[in-house]
Amino acid sequence: MDGGTAAAQLTGKRPAQTPELAVTAGGDWRVGERLTLSAEARYESARFEDDLNSRRLKPGASLDARAAWRVGEGAEIYLAAENLTNARIVTGQTGDGVDSLAAPQTFRLGFSLRR
Repeated sequence: MDGGTAAAQLTGKRPAQTPELAVTAGGDWRVGERLTLSAEARYESARFEDDLNSRRLKPGASLDARAAWRVGEGAEIYLAAENLTNARIVTGQTGDGVDSLAAPQTFRLGFSLRR
């Protein structure tokens, strides 16, 4: 970051909430005519909560998975799991050190209709 003359203290700092490295990988596997399994993994390296880079947030990784059963043309029933490993991912931090966390392990059952 270049703070210029207005905010010289920011020059050379990384923008807040910006990891140096973010990687996402996913894939789908059609098991048969009706069943599709999907997975997605995400990783973010350490980042800073504030512009001055004084409050460091730890790196985090999560894994999501989904199983979908096609029940008709454009219609499916699915079961999805987010943050499958129930990782503790810090998404923010207040000035006095209180952490904000990403959603814990979550399961959803749903129906999707696409036309």
